[in-house]
Amino acid sequence: MSLWRKFIAKKGWGLQYEYPIHFATSQAEKQASLWYLIYRVAIPLYFLAWLCLDVSEITVDEGHPDFSKYWFIYLTNLAYMTLTLDVTLQAAIVMYAYITRVCSSRKFPTVMTCILKFSWVLENCNNTAGLIITMIYWSKLHEPGSPVYNNSVQKHLVNSCYILFNLCITHRPIRIKHFFHPIIFNTLYTSFTLIYYFSGGVKEDGTHYIYPIMNWEKPGAVMLLIVLVTVVVIVVHSALFGVYIVRKKLYGLCTVQDDVVSEDLPGEEVVSEDLHGEEMLSGDLHGEEMLAEDLPGEEMVSEDLAGEEIVSEDLHGKGHGKGHGKGHGKGHGKGNGKGQDSTTDESATAKYP
Repeated sequence: MSLWRKFIAKKGWGLQYEYPIHFATSQAEKQASLWYLIYRVAIPLYFLAWLCLDVSEITVDEGHPDFSKYWFIYLTNLAYMTLTLDVTLQAAIVMYAYITRVCSSRKFPTVMTCILKFSWVLENCNNTAGLIITMIYWSKLHEPGSPVYNNSVQKHLVNSCYILFNLCITHRPIRIKHFFHPIIFNTLYTSFTLIYYFSGGVKEDGTHYIYPIMNWEKPGAVMLLIVLVTVVVIVVHSALFGVYIVRKKLYGLCTVQDDVVSEDLPGEEVVSEDLHGEEMLSGDLHGEEMLAEDLPGEEMVSEDLAGEEIVSEDLHGKGHGKGHGKGHGKGHGKGNGKGQDSTTDESATAKYP
């Protein structure tokens, strides 16, 4: 029950993050570097080039002269467009972070801005949606033996390869509680297919459904598919969160807080240096004899208790038992006093027979 309460707690559902610079760096960096900037700029250029090529030459690839009119109704194309927007926005964020690094007059935000939050939501949606689209396309929509077009490979395979590769090198966080972002994305598209169907919309071949598995003429099957896809969304997002945790561990980090404490807080290093003497002390101590020699306080205690040791040596029988027992117990003063009186009497007798 405590784990469930911890999960549904308010913390972790929102888009607040203590270290916004992580959205502009790789996992191995504290600041945006030149190589990471080049990588981030190259990715949107590649996706934009394929996007323009797909829109301009789609009639040649698909063999349907009017296919360009229906380009925006397909989830694959919409997801690819949002992915292109996402990587373009990420490139702009890294570019700004690099400029703030080389230009002292500018500073990267220390709190989450609207752009950073929007980029975070886009990434959560695109990561999960891209992987699920790839799985559904190659398992349900692509017919074995049919030709594979370049744009299909680009939008159903290359996109997932990028998502997984980028997840392994970026410093961007993933929160398990953000699973509802891709669910909302999926719900919006499902609502669009429903509206498109009842408004009489068709695709290039004249059918009223966009995908055969989303045929609203069979609402029961569609509703079952929606439930299954929602479960798959949660599973995939959880798997991506697992990859994020493994990535941090591989880079020697367990949590973001550990990252900051170990790298940015010099106080912990000072504590370690100050405790060096204690480590040497524990290494030099061998048994109780060494402890007594290395600790001057113990020597003083031993000297102060010399009288008690003499008492314990001189006392025999009942006097010794009482003096020693009471000296270590609650009545220490009383027992010690009796021991000293007995010793005085014996000494006096020995000196004056």
